[in-house]
This record gives sequence, C-alpha cells and structure tokens, in this order.
Amino acid sequence: MAHDVFISYSSKDKAVADAVCTSLEARKICCWIAPRDVLPGEVYAEALIESLNQSRLMVLVFSASSNESPQVIREVERAVNKGIPIIPLRIEDVIPSKSMEYFVSSSHWLDAMTPPLEKHLQRLGDTVELFLNKGHEALPPTEFHPADAAAAPKSSSSKKLLPLYIVGGCVLLAMVVAGTLFFSGRLGNRRTISPGEHIPPAVAQPNTPNLTMPVAPPNNQAFQDDFSSPSSGWTRVSDDIKDSDYINGEFSLTVKKFDTKIPIVNRNAGLFKDMSLETDARLVSGPGQSLYGLVFRQQDLDNYYCFMVSGDGGYILQKRVKGVFTTIVKKNNATIIKKDTSYNRLEVICKGDQIEMLCNGSSLAMAKDNSFSEGWVGLIVNSTTPPATAVFDNFKVAAN
Repeated sequence: MAHDVFISYSSKDKAVADAVCTSLEARKICCWIAPRDVLPGEVYAEALIESLNQSRLMVLVFSASSNESPQVIREVERAVNKGIPIIPLRIEDVIPSKSMEYFVSSSHWLDAMTPPLEKHLQRLGDTVELFLNKGHEALPPTEFHPADAAAAPKSSSSKKLLPLYIVGGCVLLAMVVAGTLFFSGRLGNRRTISPGEHIPPAVAQPNTPNLTMPVAPPNNQAFQDDFSSPSSGWTRVSDDIKDSDYINGEFSLTVKKFDTKIPIVNRNAGLFKDMSLETDARLVSGPGQSLYGLVFRQQDLDNYYCFMVSGDGGYILQKRVKGVFTTIVKKNNATIIKKDTSYNRLEVICKGDQIEMLCNGSSLAMAKDNSFSEGWVGLIVNSTTPPATAVFDNFKVAAN
C-alpha cells in the first residue's frame, strides 16, 4: 500500500511512535510503521528498504534510545542517501551521537519534551501537511547543535522557543558551557541509554551528575565491536570443545561437544550492572534446534545468565549457578525470530532484577531474577547435536 511517511523509532519509544502514527493517519496521512506494516513472511530488512523507497518523508522519534539504536541509524542513513527529508521529533533532551548528528544536524527539528504530547503531535501534523502540500522548501532547516542539548533546561513545563534574533548568542554561550562541562568530566561521561519498548533500546538518565561528583568509572562506558580487529579482546581458541575466531569481519563460535554451552566473554568491555546489550547473530551450521545468543552478568564459567534463540525460531532465558543450569523463561517460539541462517538482532535489557529479552526490535519476554547483579558480557552457542556454528557482528553494551 502506498504511503507518505516512514516512522523511524526505537522499540522502547513504541508508545510515542504509535501516537505519532495515529495522529498523522487521523489527518488522512498514510504512514508506514514497523512491525505493523511488515507482512507475514516478509524479510524485515527488505520491507524497510521497500517502504523507504515509497516514502516522501521520514519522521524520526528522537530519544536516548533511538540515538543509540544501530537499526534507527541505518534507517536514517538510508533515508538521507535516498534524498528523503527527515523531521526529527525530539522527545528527550539528548545530545545526538556523532553518527546521528552527521545525518540529521540540518533537519527541521521539532521539540516534544514537555507534556502534553498532543500539542506537539498537532504541530508535527501541521508541519508534515505543509511539507506534503508544498514540498521540502516549505521546511526551513533548523540546525541542531550538540551544545543546544547540553545547555538546555532539563525540565520545564513552560519552555518556549527563543526569538530568532537571540538564538545565535545562546548557541555560542551553550557551546562554551558544554566545553567546560566536558573537560570537568560531566558531559564527557554522560550516558544516554534506553527500557521497555524495545528499549532503548535504553532508558535515558534524567539527571546529569553534579560537577562535584567523581567521573564515572570506565565500566560505565559503552563498549562496541564490529569484529574488524582481531585484537579487540575476544578469546581465539581451537580445542576438542570449541572453536572461536575472527572471520571475515565477524566473530565465529563453534561448539563441538554434546549439550555444552560455551560462553566467550570480553573483559575489555568491563563489568556491567544495569545495561543494554545487543548483537547481530546468525546460525551458520548445525541443526535448527541449536541455540546462540548473549551471556551477561557472568561471574565465571559456572555462574552467569544467557539469552539464546534457535535456528527454528525459539528463544530461552537460563542461568547457570554453581555449574547447574536453571531455566528462567522456558523455550518458546516467536514469529519475529528469523529462522535458519538469517541474522537476528538480539538484545537484553537489565534493570535491577528485571531482565527483558528482545529480537529484531520486538520484546519477547520479561523476567525477574536476582541471582547476579553484575558481571561480564559475551556470546554463547549450544547444541544437542554438535557441531554447530554461529557468527556475531555489531556487538554493543552500555550501562543504563
């Protein structure tokens, strides 16, 4: 079905994205939004590209979650390459990542950080209609600078736009303030992660540390790896139980022994408590029941959590305590999980004793368990009929 607007968002902001969609479609503006408009059996990536090709405009729900979401950044990048105008609707006071700033710094930004949301959706609808009726020239760019977010008030119900004639001076002042905060350790260590929808992909931290507070330790920093460098810290080994190595820009992990879960962690990433952990993963060889996924809050080889999906479309959450495995969420099937050798984007969100599992931007299940409060992060493969091999790419973890 033809549509005018592509809505890009992090699954953690699904409620806002759905509200945007409902508001625009109430004006007879046809929208494309995932997962609603992905047809059963349709390849997710192909559906996204096809929908972008048919779009006249992208509305980006910009938040801490979408700012850190590789999937959202890829969608934005494709829109820019195809010459599709982007209207970012900023729902959280967040500094754009370098990747995001590169693509949308000169877009027509709309702020929607103060309640009620409805008034901002009204303005968004007016802006979208203006564009669709008169074209891109109807939207003068409103360039967004990182310094703007750094200096903006964090909460104000009466926040108003500054007159144009003083914006330049305010931006200059904000840049000076931002630079000062960065070198004092405040801005340079600010975390913007996202829960619960998809989550953020992460929950944005509402408050920035006081200048008198110590700089956050390294284990609160984001860690990411595209496996392009064999020296990034993952164990490379070949024995009678497993093989693990960097191969063609991915990390390959093979299990050779019957029903043996093989965790591989990277201690360069650090220890994490509350966090968002994600990776692209696929089963390369082995029976469809073979499992592959993420290890988190690992203490040692006998104590950790693991979230895994299978080549036949299943998922499971387990923990290993003193060498004994216990199932927290029993194996279930989910249509969102791509089968066979297709890539799946796996994600775990931990907040206290709450654990959420997600796949390809959709929540699979949530559980509570307090066996481990922090630990290392890594990868895992298991098979009852070995050998089985899975490969991983675009690994990322950040503290919430």
